[in-house]
Amino acid sequence: ADTKGAPSFGTAIKPILEANCATCHNTGAVGAQMVTLDTAADAAEVADGLGIVTRTGYMPPWPPSDQGVPLRHSRGLDPEEIELIGRWAEAGGPLVVDSDTPIEAPEEPEVAVPDADVVMEMPEP
Repeated sequence: ADTKGAPSFGTAIKPILEANCATCHNTGAVGAQMVTLDTAADAAEVADGLGIVTRTGYMPPWPPSDQGVPLRHSRGLDPEEIELIGRWAEAGGPLVVDSDTPIEAPEEPEVAVPDADVVMEMPEP
């Protein structure tokens, strides 16, 4: 692969993966059983696959249609992000950071958890 002109992993690809992929693909999360993205090396190892699943729209899995009311917290990637991941993947997933650089989900949830109005408990399980 020609790595010249490839998007930088550290400044272009890692932020996309952290914002959109790490929540499900870090160790212990629901998507980690399929693909684990804990480090830069993990991402580089599956770079080709990341390019394919983002370009086809298979990932991130975002089933709602864009034909209705705009959703407040879309989990889809924008065309520029898809193009960056694709170019990086086509270049062979080059890293400009240490291979053990962590890919971490955002610390704060994007949407605040609503307060419970009522907490109900069963007298017996």
